[in-house]
Amino acid sequence: MESNAAVPAAFFLRKGMHMPDVPERRDAQAQMPRICCCFILSGLCKKAGKLVCGTELTTEAIRAGKVKAAFTASDASANTKKRISDGCAYRSIPYASLPFTCEQLGGAAGKSGGIASVGVIDGGFADMILKIL
Repeated sequence: MESNAAVPAAFFLRKGMHMPDVPERRDAQAQMPRICCCFILSGLCKKAGKLVCGTELTTEAIRAGKVKAAFTASDASANTKKRISDGCAYRSIPYASLPFTCEQLGGAAGKSGGIASVGVIDGGFADMILKIL
């Protein structure tokens, strides 16, 4: 066995050995629960009716003062990220880029297409997502 990275963890446990510390695996495993929690919370927000989907609607809700936190997809355009971040900075609203693509964010929000940005209206949901990030 040349590389221990391809060997399943069960092999090492059966043999009474410690699994080697592989940095790539450790980083991916550490990040996975955070991504899953953000994905689940995004879906819960939508189901509760506390999520504004789409760049135009999010921008309007930011201007109206309804949004407690705003998020953009990781692959959103630079213009979209700037519009949302500038509006949030002007009104002192928390802003972050989620580790989702537009398609994944759209799926979490229950939409068939991609969504570049979302705004969370409820403070409790916003705080939970921000803590995870």
